Amino acid sequence: MNLPTFDGDILKWVSFYDLFESTIHQNVSLHNAQKLYFLKTNLSGEAAALILHLKIEDGNYQPALEKLKHSTKASASSLRSLHDVSDEVIRALDAMKQEGRVIWLIHILTEKLDLDTKQLWCLKQAEEGEGVMKLETFF
Repeated sequence: MNLPTFDGDILKWVSFYDLFESTIHQNVSLHNAQKLYFLKTNLSGEAAALILHLKIEDGNYQPALEKLKHSTKASASSLRSLHDVSDEVIRALDAMKQEGRVIWLIHILTEKLDLDTKQLWCLKQAEEGEGVMKLETFF
């Protein structure tokens, strides 16, 4: 069965999961270990890394699925975590006297945001006249 590969990009989660759910998750003839196998073989990048450590056994299917679902949702804690890590990186770059990094940091950080937060941030930047790039750059 050919399913698309999900790499952790939040924008692709819904289409991936809809297809996975209809073809694999709801298939009553498959054991959970088989479902986990199909799930793991159709992941790459950050998504694959999230469940890499789980053995392919019936009991690991639901936790793997929940971990993927949770990681693709916007939440205050995920935004706080992104902020904290970003702050650490910026401080380290400042300590090394690295300049000219703002545009790259903006691009990298906005790639980590969920779609709704990304759109709100871009609109706010455009309203304040601080947008360096067009909104389409981030989508």
